[in-house]
Amino acid sequence: MATVLTCGQLREKISGCWNGKNIGGVFGLPFEGERGFNDADFYAQTDLARNLPPNDDLDLQLVWLNAAERFGRALDERILGEYWMAYIIPDWLEYGTAKANMARGIEPPLAAAVENPYGNSDGAFIRSEIWACLAPGLPDIAARYAYCDASVDHAGEGLYAEIFCAATQSAAFCENDIDRLLDVGLSYIPAGCGIARAVRLVREAKSGGLNYAQARDKLFREIPGSFGAQYKTLEEIPKGYPVAAPGYDAPNQIGIVALGLLYGEGDFAMTLRLAVNCGEDADCTAATVGALFGILYGNSAIPEEWVAPIGDRISVGCVKRCNGDLWIPENVAQLTDRILRCIPSFLGAGLCVLDFVNGGYTVSARGPGKLRMGPDEERVKHIGRNVEDARINEMIRLPRYSALYRFPFINVVLEYGRAPTVSEGETFAFKLTIFDNAAATVQRWASVSVYLPDGLKIQGASKFTLPVQNTYHYRAERAVEVAVERLPAEKADIIFDVAIAGRPGGNLIKAALFSK
Repeated sequence: MATVLTCGQLREKISGCWNGKNIGGVFGLPFEGERGFNDADFYAQTDLARNLPPNDDLDLQLVWLNAAERFGRALDERILGEYWMAYIIPDWLEYGTAKANMARGIEPPLAAAVENPYGNSDGAFIRSEIWACLAPGLPDIAARYAYCDASVDHAGEGLYAEIFCAATQSAAFCENDIDRLLDVGLSYIPAGCGIARAVRLVREAKSGGLNYAQARDKLFREIPGSFGAQYKTLEEIPKGYPVAAPGYDAPNQIGIVALGLLYGEGDFAMTLRLAVNCGEDADCTAATVGALFGILYGNSAIPEEWVAPIGDRISVGCVKRCNGDLWIPENVAQLTDRILRCIPSFLGAGLCVLDFVNGGYTVSARGPGKLRMGPDEERVKHIGRNVEDARINEMIRLPRYSALYRFPFINVVLEYGRAPTVSEGETFAFKLTIFDNAAATVQRWASVSVYLPDGLKIQGASKFTLPVQNTYHYRAERAVEVAVERLPAEKADIIFDVAIAGRPGGNLIKAALFSK
């Protein structure tokens, strides 16, 4: 049975989300990058009324809001990548790696996968709240857009971390039990990944009777990160705790988030303090638990003593405000209003019912038993209609070097056999997979034409056909091998034109190979 969310309920929880996010980020910021355990109790900054520090945990998502207002559910990782290049300032770590790759012509999600040692880091899960608020109580939708978001600059654990957070936060609009919420988040990511292992470790520590300090110690020994060590000399790093490979931080940080939520036991101040006092990426972990608390209990549950020093003001530092028509809200009230206005167009009539009499709307969210992502085996296979557009549990199984393209009636996956770098004399293998996306009945044939620049030659036919069926899980596949006789330039573009018989126009995909 569906859960109906009214505009009043959404306003209370969405404003609570962003005030909690803002407070947690400001509280944790002075302790960001600290390796060792802190004893923070309240804001360390003075005169916050005049000098509210900016934080990328919140302000990056304001760019995504602008994109969602313009493109709605048509958003994908390539559109978000264009916004990233136009409006995001930082060039550090995974942010800068993605920008460098995109500047070279490598589109997301490959921009996140190619030569990116920080793909397992924290910069994606801090951006999950916008998708939870645009898809409240609809974790499957929130998780899908979290995938698109993370795919701009993260792969692997960094991607799983944002999917986990977005699903958990979206479900919190309908579910208020922390353990059940963690189950929801875990259902959307691989059971054996580092994020899942960290969450299980903390839950087992809590249920096994370990106190907070013991659970924290266990997490840092068994699933270490590197964030708090990267700013230290070897002599400054506290002894006794291992350091992960540079950039492998998301599992440890999500473990800290779980620590704060489980041991905070519904107390706002305690939840934030427990997260911040683990150190590491303290502003990110505190902002994440603060946001989830605000969704769970509403804006009115956030203590006034935490609100008063900063109000609901938003300070921006990582966004190019003068680069085009970008509207940045000045406070949480404006941000909440804009999200509430965007939800109907983002979700569409099937999930959002307009109330013309009262001037509002309601969202038909998932019922408590429908929040988790069930395994594929729960569906009857190979009969009836194809499933809805690519589900998140299919998307996270895509190979590292692959890209999903969503067209009006079909989806196409272009899989690169490896990283897209070649030398003359090599052969490079692609795999093309086409499937119906259930937007309308297709049951046609796809005609595929492959166009290559001089110096590259296809092994076999450059034109071929593939069937597009709409039965469950039907996939049509074709391997395409390209011989690199001569590289015409540093970058060679390859065009796949996928035309559907009886439909106007074509669906163009541009692949690219780069010289080693």
